[in-house]
Amino acid sequence: MKRALLGGVVLGVAILQAGACADPLTGPGPIPPPTASPAPAPPPPSPPSPPSPPISGVEFPPVLRPARVFGSPTPLLQFPLTSITLASRVLLYDDRTFGVQYVPEIGPAFEFTGAYTESGGQIEFTFDRWPRGSAVGSLSDHSLTIRYNLHLHMADFEDAIFTLTEVVKATAAGGDR
Repeated sequence: MKRALLGGVVLGVAILQAGACADPLTGPGPIPPPTASPAPAPPPPSPPSPPSPPISGVEFPPVLRPARVFGSPTPLLQFPLTSITLASRVLLYDDRTFGVQYVPEIGPAFEFTGAYTESGGQIEFTFDRWPRGSAVGSLSDHSLTIRYNLHLHMADFEDAIFTLTEVVKATAAGGDR
């Protein structure tokens, strides 16, 4: 009886194994080798972002000391700038201090100040009221590109390219143009 039972078990296992390996769609069997698929084509480059329209009617406070004034910000990335950034300008004063001025739609103009170092067309900004707030920039003859660090991004500062709009020179009477 043991022999008949053992023979039945062996026969059953052999049938199950033969059936499972015979058709890969009906049960486990050998794993087919992976087929090589062509690499997907890279996405086409995104079109350059259109310049943000300047905000009309923005009146900044007068510049009272020698400075290079950069305004008319355009986006650094493909996203449009917010209205508060569009109504902003950057002043690089000759004494190595700076101001980022904003003119909001409602309320008075305000300015964030700090110090900057400039070397070989590269600028580093350190903000007075933000110990961890900083930015880096690059300067050409007619533009200033600013990239803010994460702390300032979280405070809604936006990376942008600013165009040189005027140079204010010192005069005997003060900061006339």
